[in-house]
Amino acid sequence: MTHHDNDSLAARLRAALNAEADMVHPSDDGMQNIRSRTARGRAWWQHPAVLAAAAAVVLGLLVGGGAALFGG
Repeated sequence: MTHHDNDSLAARLRAALNAEADMVHPSDDGMQNIRSRTARGRAWWQHPAVLAAAAAVVLGLLVGGGAALFGG
């Protein structure tokens, strides 16, 4: 790829990104919506400790099931 090809690609990419950015129209209350969502916090099932416990249970079931199947 020559330097000219890179310039052409960069120009096309820039034009495409600018066209997409021009279609974005943020709402007036967007920041307020973000603040209200972050103030609410996570649902209990999205907490990392709950997810880790669920993963441990699934892993335990897989290991236990494998041991039962293969006579371990």
